[in-house]
Amino acid sequence: MLSICILGCKPNVAKSYIDKNIPEHPKSEIKVLNEKLFKALKDNNKQEVTKLFSTGLIKVMNIKLDSFIYIAHHNIVETNSFSVTKEFYIVNSTDYTSNTIFSGLTGEYEYTFHYLAINKEMYITMIVPDTEPDQMLITCIYGKYPEGWKINIIQLGLYQIRHKNAIDLYKEAQIKYEKGYIVDAGNSLFILQSCLYPANDLMHYNLEGKIKDFYESVQTESKQKYVFPYELKAIKSKPMITNISSKILYEGDYPLVEYLTQIQLTDTTNLRKENDEIQKLIGGIYRGIDKEKKFLFYRAWNKIPDGKTQLPTYEFKKQLN
Repeated sequence: MLSICILGCKPNVAKSYIDKNIPEHPKSEIKVLNEKLFKALKDNNKQEVTKLFSTGLIKVMNIKLDSFIYIAHHNIVETNSFSVTKEFYIVNSTDYTSNTIFSGLTGEYEYTFHYLAINKEMYITMIVPDTEPDQMLITCIYGKYPEGWKINIIQLGLYQIRHKNAIDLYKEAQIKYEKGYIVDAGNSLFILQSCLYPANDLMHYNLEGKIKDFYESVQTESKQKYVFPYELKAIKSKPMITNISSKILYEGDYPLVEYLTQIQLTDTTNLRKENDEIQKLIGGIYRGIDKEKKFLFYRAWNKIPDGKTQLPTYEFKKQLN
């Protein structure tokens, strides 16, 4: 995730307009600029991108500009369209002042923007390219200069994982936890961390504090309840479960059970027999891990990985009912 901004501060009284309440003139002007920005990033065209940036932003980005354009281009190159999920038009009483903008106060999906308003007229636009399976967010904060609108702040981050944002994933984790599926809840909370800050420090969900508290609580409970490595004494070969994480595929994410086996990975016949026994026990050890999902994955090791050396593995894919 990349974050670019310019710093400063002044007292301010601001009027803000959201979405349909925005006057037509600035709204139509920004629409044209968004389209130009999207095309320039898709085409990996540095010259056209910088035409939209303020002088201050170009100066601040400096050597980061090439990498920003490359990352944005890489993420949108396969799509020709985007949507604007939210936009704000702000009229300040002065320039170089601190702005705090609320998308709303009471809804679960609401968030806050806090940034430096360089100009008296500012415009925030949140661009979501139509990509699959995940969606990025390009957040632009425009300022109105004598020569027209220029981008003062631009940020790029992961917004949705398979069309679910951080709040969607948080609510899913709550449902899993209420069912007693602690491992599943923990995995969902871990995954949502990657899209919790789609505009880096510029944007914060109102539920951010509750999400963090819930994540820490589930982690603590999981560590107390499930200790790794865990030896499966009921199985003659005594495999040891070393970790449970997520295997992320195009169509979704699924639990991945990693375990240490004494059977050589080349002995696939006995390795499969052992895995069949593990599959029979796994749901009784980790509640919910084999429920309400299409697949469950297993990864066998002959040595516990140290994170430095790549070791051979053997994987099993279990289709669930």
